Amino acid sequence: MTLLEIEEFAKKTFGNTPFSVRQINFTTIRISVGTDTLIDIFQSVRDPKKFAFHAKLFDGGIYRLDCRPEKKYMKLATFPWHFHDGSEEHVVVSPFATTAQNALQQFLRYIKKRI
Repeated sequence: MTLLEIEEFAKKTFGNTPFSVRQINFTTIRISVGTDTLIDIFQSVRDPKKFAFHAKLFDGGIYRLDCRPEKKYMKLATFPWHFHDGSEEHVVVSPFATTAQNALQQFLRYIKKRI
């Protein structure tokens, strides 16, 4: 996904809430929402089907969708996809799509409900 595509998704999701989108490095784009919510979008250079989204909210909540094949999550039905729901320790089946664009739209809507 491009910076412009991500900016459009953010615009549709956050509307009048102040936000900014910027390229952090070659593989990471950051969306800042308000003054205290950060959402990082990571994209693999080698495999475009591999990506992760990480959000840190004002209350300390951590939400992350990723596909790193960690053995401890092998029993999840969506393995290697898994979702850190509110903290690093609370890991559940991924409720999101496995294509980057659809997953990002779903993830942003999920985060909007929590801020």
